[in-house]
Amino acid sequence: MAKYRIKVEALDPAEELRAEYRVGIECDGFTIICDEEDGADISVHEMSTMDIAWAIFKHDVLMEAALIADGLRRSRDYKRAQKQITGAVKISPDDLKKLFGGGKA
Repeated sequence: MAKYRIKVEALDPAEELRAEYRVGIECDGFTIICDEEDGADISVHEMSTMDIAWAIFKHDVLMEAALIADGLRRSRDYKRAQKQITGAVKISPDDLKKLFGGGKA
């Protein structure tokens, strides 16, 4: 037997919701991802990281979002690493030519 029933109530009467959201979805744990004006809010209740990963894996839109999020994180990490490298040592095209034996940079 499920532990919870999650229901969604539209504050705007013109907003149409699927019947299952109004009646409620029964579950043993849940993760809620909310879009807010100033960002997003996430709530996880009685779901493990693996539970969430499987849910994402089985849902095309969430899987696509997860891949994009991974790319954004990798991009951010790359930019940080580049800043540390180039911030410490300035490398000019002439330096590269010297480093690689006078070849084209």
